[in-house]
Amino acid sequence: MPSGYAPPCVAPWKGGNNGGATAPGVTKDTITIALYQAQPDLLQQAFFEQTGSDESLAKERDTTQEYVDYFSKHYELYGRTVKLVPVKASGAPDDDVAAKADAIKADTQLSDADKKTKLREIRKSARMESSKVLTAEQRAQLKEKMKERRAAKTQGSPS
Repeated sequence: MPSGYAPPCVAPWKGGNNGGATAPGVTKDTITIALYQAQPDLLQQAFFEQTGSDESLAKERDTTQEYVDYFSKHYELYGRTVKLVPVKASGAPDDDVAAKADAIKADTQLSDADKKTKLREIRKSARMESSKVLTAEQRAQLKEKMKERRAAKTQGSPS
């Protein structure tokens, strides 16, 4: 069936050198795709349950896997298989800082040192943004809460 969305025609790959690691997440055998799964919104979940919807993170993963299977069948992957890796969000659906941090943690191409550097940059950016919108009193309260969290973490971790 003709479609404007069909991939361009290419000659079938007959084996041999496929270029190897051609991009982040790509090896000679595998294309790894992260499926970012936001934390469920409680109001939205209640609505879904009341309406009989089957929305869930598992259903989202299954649907995405069906798309992966479809594209794997209809696109030339040059001998590679697609691996779907769910990445659960650490923050709320509208938390950009947490989403960026999650992306960095999920990136297998970065060294641990690079991940730490990027996370520091995100935190610094978040502090700068919060200083634009918070009053001096709110910043002091936030600073105190962060101090309490660090103390609680230190007490809870084995020495």
